[in-house]
Amino acid sequence: MTSSPHQSQEDLSAKSRKLVEEKRKNIYKSMSAEQKLTIAAELYYAALGLKKAHLKRLNPDWTQTQIDNKAREWMLYART
Repeated sequence: MTSSPHQSQEDLSAKSRKLVEEKRKNIYKSMSAEQKLTIAAELYYAALGLKKAHLKRLNPDWTQTQIDNKAREWMLYART
C-alpha cells in the first residue's frame, strides 16, 4: 500500500494538533487559578458580546434591554 502526499499531510496535521494540545495543556497547568478564572471570564464576556451583536442584527426593532435579557438567557441555558 502506498501513501499519498495527501495522507502524509493529514498525518502531519494530526501530529501538529497533538503537539499543540500538549503545549496548551502544559500552559494551563502552569497557570494559577486566578489566571484561569480571568481567561474564563474574558471568554464569557466575549461570547456574550458576540451574541448581543447577533441578536441586534437579527432583531433591529428590539430594545437594548430585550437584547441584553435574551443574550443572558441564552448564556444561562446554552448547551454544547
